[in-house]
Amino acid sequence: MYEILVCNGTGLTARDDRLIIELDRKNNRKPHPSPEIEDRIEERWEDQLGKKGESVLWNATKFRLESAREAGDGRLHLMLGITDYREYQGTNLLTTEPLLVFQHERHLSNAFGNCCVVRTCDGKVPFLLRSRRVGEGEGFVVLPGGHAEPSRLGIESMGADISNTSPKKVISELFTSTVQEVVEEVGISRDHLHIDQMKMLGIVRRTADLKAQMVCVIDCDLSSIDVNQLPQLEPECQQLLFADFADLASVSDTGRLMGIKLMPEHVGAVALYLRFQESVHECKRT
Repeated sequence: MYEILVCNGTGLTARDDRLIIELDRKNNRKPHPSPEIEDRIEERWEDQLGKKGESVLWNATKFRLESAREAGDGRLHLMLGITDYREYQGTNLLTTEPLLVFQHERHLSNAFGNCCVVRTCDGKVPFLLRSRRVGEGEGFVVLPGGHAEPSRLGIESMGADISNTSPKKVISELFTSTVQEVVEEVGISRDHLHIDQMKMLGIVRRTADLKAQMVCVIDCDLSSIDVNQLPQLEPECQQLLFADFADLASVSDTGRLMGIKLMPEHVGAVALYLRFQESVHECKRT
């Protein structure tokens, strides 16, 4: 299951002054008072490293979504902190219902992810069938996506001084990292993506473990045939699958593409995109 936390009817570009970022260490995860529960984070990490190996799992800082708030004037406030992938694996992904263990969301990593609806020039959207060389979601269908990387802003640890980090640089990293995931996972070069027109549509969250991700849309000047012939740079993708624009409603309704399940938050991303499209059409009609 999923929930739509934020839906912006017009979409927000990286240059939109309605997107407001508050990056503060007060938004970092709060340790659980029980040492035994905190120890399970490291236990989970070591267990996953043993199963998947360091070529699949490696630790790095991530942005943590503390909260997202929409104002009546269309502004979107994102309250962010810093977490890392180890914390994410050991809290949100510890069990199918991590709140039963950690009791409160403040004790969860809530690493803030991203995904992107890429629209080809022949009216299709590429999805990825995930391989086994991934940290989660093996064998599921997803949109291209991942996480922003605070390390690109010099934030290498959760204890780093972030007081002077520019909100504009954080916004830039949120959008740039989304484009980079498309480049690496689908194989489309930046030259074929309409980066300046890319929009953030909102935020969806997987309800079971509270994983949240921003959802973007970007146009591509290649056809699906062209895209399918490109080499993918990342081993996470076992196969590219394509959906016609007209079939996205069915994907949203059934949670499947070509009979294969989507991860819940990616079903939500498709639903959010369809809601955005309806809003665009409504504006055109009025």
